[in-house]
Amino acid sequence: MVDSGLAHAGYSYVNIDEGWWLGTPDTDGNIVVEAETWPAIAPGEEAGDMSNIVRYIHGLGLKAGIYTDAGEAGCSFYGPDLGPPIPHTGSEVHYAKDFLQFARWGFDFVKVDWCGGAKENLDPAAQYAEIAHAIQEAEAATGRTLYFSICNWGERSPWTWAPGVGGLPADIWRTGGDIVAPVVAGTANGSRKATFAEMLRNFDNNLHPEAQHTGFYNDADMMVIGMPGLSEAQNRLHVALFGRFQVHQ
Repeated sequence: MVDSGLAHAGYSYVNIDEGWWLGTPDTDGNIVVEAETWPAIAPGEEAGDMSNIVRYIHGLGLKAGIYTDAGEAGCSFYGPDLGPPIPHTGSEVHYAKDFLQFARWGFDFVKVDWCGGAKENLDPAAQYAEIAHAIQEAEAATGRTLYFSICNWGERSPWTWAPGVGGLPADIWRTGGDIVAPVVAGTANGSRKATFAEMLRNFDNNLHPEAQHTGFYNDADMMVIGMPGLSEAQNRLHVALFGRFQVHQ
């Protein structure tokens, strides 16, 4: 991102998505991280400490994001093509503990998915309100700001409640599903392709201007530029359409 000039152009977040955890917390309730997957980066660091990767990302002048689920388990537990089905990977019941840990690690952004919440038929407005208050408490305890990304795929119209969820504003909320289902290299889904129609669907689903105000936005999903399935002209239009959101926001 830095060497290519993307950071200079304004792309600032490096967000770690699904699968960074080991599941069941330790005896103190802290999330356990696999040391082999997340080794020490610099001398004197401890393997399995996510603050290592945060320091590295910050050292490049970028911001670091992390991921969890509002339910008891994350998407890979319910989606067998996403990786090992590790249970207990969501933050339900221990929101305060998890978001405090994210802030202490130094993360700037947290995406909260909805696979567990959907499977448990939870009320997204209620669950995300609890999360908003847990984030507020974590910010007060650490002095760090966590950018709050709600990802419940537009279910139950989050643009009607996310701007003031639990009396607190979320920063950004998804208004539709994934443009492309997750792609994991080396698996049967590794050949999934983006489609122009799905990109346009998410653009249309995102048109809820009444919900937005300065700093708080509808989210049409991440851009999928460069993925197989889109032509150069379609990629350029993708940038132009999604860039339109940013211009008006």
